[in-house]
Amino acid sequence: MLGLVGSSDHHAVLTQIDIGVVRDEAISRTVWLWDKVDWASLRRDMSHTACGTLLRDGADNMSRALTSRLLALQRHHVPHRDYTTKPTDQPWFGYRCRVAAEAKYSAWLRFKRNPTRRNKDLHRATSRRIMVNFAPEKTQAMVVSRSPAAGPAVEGRLRFGGVPLPLQEAVKVLGVEVDRELKFDGHIKYIAKKASHRVSALRMVARFLDRGGKLLLYKAQIRPYLEYAALSWMSCAASHTRRRDSIQRRALRLVDAADPPDPPDPPAQFEPVSPLDSLEHRRDVAALVVFHKAQVQGVPHLAGLRQPPRVATRSTRAVLTSGDAVEVPRSHASQHQRTFVGRVSRMLNIFTAAVPHILEMNTQSVKLAANRWRLLKPTPLRLVIL
Repeated sequence: MLGLVGSSDHHAVLTQIDIGVVRDEAISRTVWLWDKVDWASLRRDMSHTACGTLLRDGADNMSRALTSRLLALQRHHVPHRDYTTKPTDQPWFGYRCRVAAEAKYSAWLRFKRNPTRRNKDLHRATSRRIMVNFAPEKTQAMVVSRSPAAGPAVEGRLRFGGVPLPLQEAVKVLGVEVDRELKFDGHIKYIAKKASHRVSALRMVARFLDRGGKLLLYKAQIRPYLEYAALSWMSCAASHTRRRDSIQRRALRLVDAADPPDPPDPPAQFEPVSPLDSLEHRRDVAALVVFHKAQVQGVPHLAGLRQPPRVATRSTRAVLTSGDAVEVPRSHASQHQRTFVGRVSRMLNIFTAAVPHILEMNTQSVKLAANRWRLLKPTPLRLVIL
């Protein structure tokens, strides 16, 4: 079972928890109608919350009390509907699917009992409503090309459902924005701005929390925001990654700030918080673990990341002779050398030379070994082409 404080650490991420529901068991689900929320009354009740009375007695108790308060406000102010799923429902089969399926079944029964033209048309109409419809206004189109004339050449020629699609300078996929030059600069700036706002929010409530509570709040609400899809945008310029590092340093200064003198705490609670791993350290460990899954474990959906093994014709100090080494993609572009495959292939060759027998390791063992190995390396880690 994961504890509240350690739920974002390296060791806890790989812990597996079986939360599946037995197929012959019906469960209750809640549909929250966020488009019908009375935000004014919700903000008013939140402003009247006595944070000084609510947030006390340790980080775990404060997190439970705050979560209970927020859930109570959500249930009171957000309209919702509770319904029970059938044992045969798929996980993606939600409330709207249930309503549409029942309407289609009722129309079919009505048509079977009375096969008139009107009932047949009603059944066809309900069948069309349950079908998936693609909205052209939600479709993104972007031209990726080195030629500046590529965009105007296809402007107005791309159509979806008869509707022309406007070309965009950047598209967002699963919350990650990439521009027409396959760069993530805009995404990094946006995330850094949002994370900075969250640090400011942490400062507003810091006086109600002890060191453990502030550190817990940073791990739960700020650091995951800085690390989301990190392996996709790790090729960005060093100036953008340094900006994220500065946000973490700013949050840690806030965490290590002195607690209020009243009420006095025991001396043991004034011990400094253990330093967190740098964001680059965590990215490198995650990259090695993902590459081990692709290269050694042969995970099918990561097959595109696999690299051919290195064949060394001779052993020198400049050529690693480890049998687990892989070929490093050659490139003179600094951005390509910072991509996932370009960086992790170099790291893996150094890692396998220092940590043998990775072919016999499971995911958790590789994660622990990569964490220990990365602690011995400087940050930032400069890699050379080997």
